[in-house]
Amino acid sequence: MKKKITAEEICESVQSFHSEVVELAESVTFMEKKLEETRELIRHQPLVIEYDNGGGQSGIRENPSFVSYEKLFASYSKGLKTLMEIIDANGGDTKRVSSFEERRERLKIAK
Repeated sequence: MKKKITAEEICESVQSFHSEVVELAESVTFMEKKLEETRELIRHQPLVIEYDNGGGQSGIRENPSFVSYEKLFASYSKGLKTLMEIIDANGGDTKRVSSFEERRERLKIAK
């Protein structure tokens, strides 16, 4: 099992705005964990759900769990891309975040 690399280790090459970049790395790591947790929770849920709000309005709508997951995934992808660019621009070892990048590449969404 690979040792998890800390946000501080990922950002060790960054001198300018170091604490802010560490915060970004911690946020990306947090979002990655939340995405994993959420995938397990919604794995067998439908993409759309029925609703009835009691006032004669009923129908089908997007499952809010998937909407939230999609928004979190978009934020994660942007944060990861930014983090990789900062580390690369500062001569850092982007291999330290390769697990992030590999996951991001596998999960790319077509726009």
